[in-house]
Amino acid sequence: MSNGSLSKKVALESNDKLYDLSMLYDMDDNEYVAQILTIFLRDVPKDLREMKDGLSAGKINQVYSAAHKLKSSAGVIQAYRLSMLLEQIESISRAGKLTSELANHIEEARCEYNKIQPPLLGTLKGLMDI
Repeated sequence: MSNGSLSKKVALESNDKLYDLSMLYDMDDNEYVAQILTIFLRDVPKDLREMKDGLSAGKINQVYSAAHKLKSSAGVIQAYRLSMLLEQIESISRAGKLTSELANHIEEARCEYNKIQPPLLGTLKGLMDI
């Protein structure tokens, strides 16, 4: 088994279906996968904060923009539940609705990221050790 296959196997087993990196691993470039994960882990907390701050300030366009950007990032790592939540946030904010449902979805997205982050960090560490 090659290093790339080994890290793919470990990553797929450890994520418990929170995400799926197989699309990235199909590129057979661990350095690229590490870059994508680094950017994701760096940017997602900022985007989640931007959504929360936008909601608090009544800036619905800020919520929409952050959700839209983050949805694309979540799609790259195939984080299906996070993507679904972001799609709902995007839809509600596109409609201009500042609701408790929107606030709940933003909180759920934050919780989902908190589930995804530890195994992604482990995967990233494994890629850096190869």
